[in-house]
Amino acid sequence: MKIINFISTLTPRHYKELNRWYQCTISALTIAILAMLTCTVHKLMSLHNLKKASHATVQTDQLYTQLSQEEQTLKTQEQLLNKQLATIADWSKQTTHYAHVLQILEQSMGDVGLIEAVTHSNDKVLLTFLCATAKQAMDIVKTLKKESLFANITLISLQPKQYAQQSVMQVQLKAIVEQ
Repeated sequence: MKIINFISTLTPRHYKELNRWYQCTISALTIAILAMLTCTVHKLMSLHNLKKASHATVQTDQLYTQLSQEEQTLKTQEQLLNKQLATIADWSKQTTHYAHVLQILEQSMGDVGLIEAVTHSNDKVLLTFLCATAKQAMDIVKTLKKESLFANITLISLQPKQYAQQSVMQVQLKAIVEQ
């Protein structure tokens, strides 16, 4: 039997060709890897810049949200203050109106009568006063009827009463105050 050698040695020319192919392959792989790294680094830099921009946008959005909430709060407070100012203005008008009613009542009484109680609700007044005689009480009622501020004056009661160890007349009137 004959010995067959399946392994043949490379000729120097084949060896140089294989060496060139090996160097070309390694060079091509290195260039490809460098190209992929360059693209990846570029994409990573873009991603980093986008995240920074996104973070800045979120902070700006939070600031705008906070400012809009503060604006809404201030608008609500302004509306509340305007409402309170309107209420105060209404009360000041009513207070001056009440003061005017009391001033007219005091002028009508003069030195003759003593106001015991005044109840004023909306347009109605309930007046309780003291005077020495029934004639003086009727004079005060007539004086009040002449005032243009009061309409529909009605005498509710006229009763004797003890006041500071003196006998006086307690008079109750009901009237409608014209605005």
